[in-house]
Amino acid sequence: MFSFVRIIVAYICIFILCVNFFAIVEASNLYLKAPDPKYYKSNTDLLGCDIDESVNLGYTKTNKDWIVYADKDYISLYNSPEEKRVVNVINFLDEFFVINLTKKYVLVEAKNKKVKGWGKVEDFIILPNYLKAPAPYLYKRPSDLWGSIAYESIESDWQVFAAKDNLALYRSPKENKVAGVFNYLNEFFVIKMTEKHILVETKYKKKGWGKVKDFIILTHAYKTNNSINHKAVLLNKVGSIEDDIDAVKPLRGPFSNAIPTEKTIRILDFAYIYSYYPNKKEPSFVLISKKPYFLPYTDQGDPYTIYNSMLGWVPISRVRLWCTREALEPNINRDYPIYYFKNKEDIESYYKDHDNDNKCPRCNNVPLCQRRSTTKDDEILVIRPDFEDNIDRNTWPPEIFRYMILKSNNDITKPFEIGIASATMSDQIFKKNVDKSIDTIYVLAKSMDIVFLIDATMSMSPYFEQVGTIAKSIMGQFNRKNIKFEQKLRFGVVLYRDYLNDKKDLFEINTNLTTNTAKIQQNLKNIRLIKRIEKVGNLEDPAYYPEAVFQALIKTINKNHLDWKKGTRKLIVHIGDAGNHSRGKDTINEKEIAQKMVENDISYCAIQLVSPSKNEEHCKAQKLFCFQVISIIRHIAEISLKKSQEEDQGLFKLQKNDINRFNLLINNSKKFDFNKKEVCSPLGESRWMLKCVPTNDIGEYKKTIVNRIYQHEVDIVNVMNILDDIRMGSKAYYDPNIPKNEKNTLGKNTSSRPFLMPGVINSLALEIGNNLMRRKDDPEIRAKIIKYIGKSNIKRIYSINPDKKLIKSIGKKELEVYLNNDIKFFTTAYVYFKRPGEKNQKSPNQFVKAVLFEKEELGRLLSPFDQFHYKWHGRATPDNIRPIMRDFILAIVGESDDVPLDPKYASQSINSLFEIYRGISLRSNHPILKMKYSDIKKGFFSSDIDLPELSKYLINTRNRLKKLYLNRENDERYFSVFGQKFIWIYAYELP
Repeated sequence: MFSFVRIIVAYICIFILCVNFFAIVEASNLYLKAPDPKYYKSNTDLLGCDIDESVNLGYTKTNKDWIVYADKDYISLYNSPEEKRVVNVINFLDEFFVINLTKKYVLVEAKNKKVKGWGKVEDFIILPNYLKAPAPYLYKRPSDLWGSIAYESIESDWQVFAAKDNLALYRSPKENKVAGVFNYLNEFFVIKMTEKHILVETKYKKKGWGKVKDFIILTHAYKTNNSINHKAVLLNKVGSIEDDIDAVKPLRGPFSNAIPTEKTIRILDFAYIYSYYPNKKEPSFVLISKKPYFLPYTDQGDPYTIYNSMLGWVPISRVRLWCTREALEPNINRDYPIYYFKNKEDIESYYKDHDNDNKCPRCNNVPLCQRRSTTKDDEILVIRPDFEDNIDRNTWPPEIFRYMILKSNNDITKPFEIGIASATMSDQIFKKNVDKSIDTIYVLAKSMDIVFLIDATMSMSPYFEQVGTIAKSIMGQFNRKNIKFEQKLRFGVVLYRDYLNDKKDLFEINTNLTTNTAKIQQNLKNIRLIKRIEKVGNLEDPAYYPEAVFQALIKTINKNHLDWKKGTRKLIVHIGDAGNHSRGKDTINEKEIAQKMVENDISYCAIQLVSPSKNEEHCKAQKLFCFQVISIIRHIAEISLKKSQEEDQGLFKLQKNDINRFNLLINNSKKFDFNKKEVCSPLGESRWMLKCVPTNDIGEYKKTIVNRIYQHEVDIVNVMNILDDIRMGSKAYYDPNIPKNEKNTLGKNTSSRPFLMPGVINSLALEIGNNLMRRKDDPEIRAKIIKYIGKSNIKRIYSINPDKKLIKSIGKKELEVYLNNDIKFFTTAYVYFKRPGEKNQKSPNQFVKAVLFEKEELGRLLSPFDQFHYKWHGRATPDNIRPIMRDFILAIVGESDDVPLDPKYASQSINSLFEIYRGISLRSNHPILKMKYSDIKKGFFSSDIDLPELSKYLINTRNRLKKLYLNRENDERYFSVFGQKFIWIYAYELP
């Protein structure tokens, strides 16, 4: 009986298992398999075709069930694709399996099988992929993408950024329920787009719908139809400013009560416009940046990240929009004075009666003014550099801002509206002279000198080869990444040993600073390792383990031993395992080393290789290394803090948070206990640090070195930002990119800005002081120097070797004047490019036109002419004119010559393409340049057309542009704004 029951139970179990198995099989077969994301790039790729068509088209599946998500609240599910009856209503991000798919509908079922029905495909997130980014060279402004779902893309996920604080994301495009609130420059990826909204996701997978206008959706500045970047010139308008008049402080949103970004911009600087709020036609705020474009996928060590380049929102009242890049400069060869009128009607009225005389405009000789009883004589003109026969013929220095043309005007018989700063020429030259010093430090600071200081005793041998490998790897990455920014990286290797070794072995420059990493690797292989000294005579040496650490550090810092380059960012990576013992041979101490580090603006990273040991002397030697390095770092922090509080008092504002960060480092350095068991205690996370690495962990050793060098690269960007901020009038130590209310600012804060500031200020003050000293024989400069240092010190500036402290004090005084310079107001004026009247037609123009070019932009302008020079050797013939013009078109639009020519380019002429993509009109009237390429290709041109004349024009233009482009970096025609090189090119120099 018992056996029979067991058999029955067994059959029941088998039956249940079979039922479950077939249920699983049925469930598995019930759902469609997910499309392979490798083949379907976005949520729109599968729209418009049902599943059978997809199979025929090569619908590529994975082996996973297809899961989709509702993309908003209140989505109706129906009993059929005909939408006859609603069976369920689902909400944002509800999850479903796909059972079937048609051209417009999808049959879905919830995991719990309680919800099932047909929904519109467009209401679901059907693929895990993001939309691809819009092609940056096709879309000139964000509004080009508003109201349009279809667009041309590139093979890169579409990354967007919040354009303001408190940006609300909703659970549907109807904006009825908030899914989350995000802040300025938060990062998102785009999943879907409607005409006015985008569905986005953060890297933490938080999703929501936002207004497309609330995001930075393009990676470049707003452009005109002919590709000229919109720029904003920062200014004060007379009588319109109630708040801070000496600077513009951008905001984290387009509202007057928005939080400042903590960045500051000086008057008469210009920046690039990325967005207008609420619209371009009547903006109340503009979003501005240092750079004409940013790189969305780069890390913080790159100056072209959005975080390093974006400045913030500024009120329209504080900027003058400049969308032409054209400006006017007074012609020094003009015959007549220039009068700058406040309004257009007055200038037209004046020249109707005074086209043959030079009388200064007054209300009694300007007909329209006579009719206005309220206007005074001094209210007619904006400025008056000329007065009747007294004409100002001073040559304008290249770096001085010209009178920008505010509205395009190709009719020289009509007045030009221009922007004018009331700053005097001497004021502007003073500002630019300091700017040049900032630019000098800026360029030098882009490069890195890194020295490995290594204990060359037997115990360190496994780590030498790793240093060479790391150097080679980092050099390769650096060269690939930074060639565009003209940065340089050099490595050096210094070895030290014990005081009781031969004197020649005590300190050895294994490899001086070089870019040749192969040489470093070879030299490291040939190191002669020295065994640690164990005895002195017949006695055990109590300093058996300690090395000549202090002697090595002092000599490494010394420029007479190592080829440190002036102005570069310097880093010593100190690798050792035992502390210093002078053996009575010197009196060098930690404070002296720290003082030299601060004076020479050197960053310091010590890596202590820790090994377990039962030998008491060995443990003491390891503890000694840790104690001495920590002591050096403490003295560096104390000296830097004191310097910041005393020497720079009144010049830069040391914030409470900055002082706390110095004190935190100092206090932590005092916690090391020599009596404890631990032989190493790590300290610091930023510019000065000690890391403890086990001797058996090569991976951690390599990681520590690589991370510290990467941090050094980040420090370069911090230095560049500091210099940008100083140039913009900021006196802050703190990092503007870190909000003041951040809770972690006293913890693991990677920003080294407060620790970098003293060195930057010192270098800049010396550069400014040296620039003034080089021109001390100029009476005006000499008077300024005497004002700064007093008459009693006048002899000191003429000594053969002027005191460095004196030069620095002169530079600091000049920098203080620069930072506190009285603001010059800005206004508009009306002028004639050519003086009206028949008599004046043969006279020189009153102005010359200048066009502002970035150096990179000038290079792009040059590229098609270079192609003609190198590929076709400057010769156009009836046989090769077609491929020549094709090459020209591809170079103009930025395409490679191995792609088919897009028909939309073929329907344009070379001249029109230059206007669209380069923002200039070609000066030549040659018929070939005005013909459509499609007509040239068909041979629709005369056989006797003058191609040699065309060749001559193209080569001459190329030579002119090449000469401008290849000017040395310190050529006076170039000047910098936010690290970008610019040049004013006169209209007659352009193609």
